[in-house]
Amino acid sequence: MTCLQKSKDQERAARAWEDVSNCVERARTRLQSDLKECQNSDRQNKKRIEYLKKRLSELLKEEEASKLRAAYGRQAKRIPAQIQTNGLGQTLAFLRSKGKGQRDKEHQAVYDDISEWVTREMGWSGCDLLRKIMDSDSATYRRAMAEAIAYLTWLKRFAEAELPSEDGGE
Repeated sequence: MTCLQKSKDQERAARAWEDVSNCVERARTRLQSDLKECQNSDRQNKKRIEYLKKRLSELLKEEEASKLRAAYGRQAKRIPAQIQTNGLGQTLAFLRSKGKGQRDKEHQAVYDDISEWVTREMGWSGCDLLRKIMDSDSATYRRAMAEAIAYLTWLKRFAEAELPSEDGGE
């Protein structure tokens, strides 16, 4: 059991390291995906396409990329305590409401990273994490919450170590 547990913890650490190290690149990739989807849809939304192009262009600038890294780091550091205080469902709802589906924003980026990890670990791939936990029994909810906190422990540690701090320094 210990060997399996250590292996799972190492997986969490590796994924958190990847998410922290690549938060800007992941935002760019998500924006590119959204832009492609928007451009390929039957009903083109010109305002949305222009917004996505503008944000992609902005994130190529180091100043904007640095702002996103710092904002992502702040959220990564706060979310574990919010889950402990408010629960997983309310915290995810908060992140989603603040992110507003804009996957280049820190709230949405952290929501997406938590969601990707927890849905994979729970065997729920391809579903909406928030909806899934709302429909789950309390034991499943607690298991999802424990998995989110375990992942976020690593995300927080790496964010503290690698991302710009509140005072603007590295």
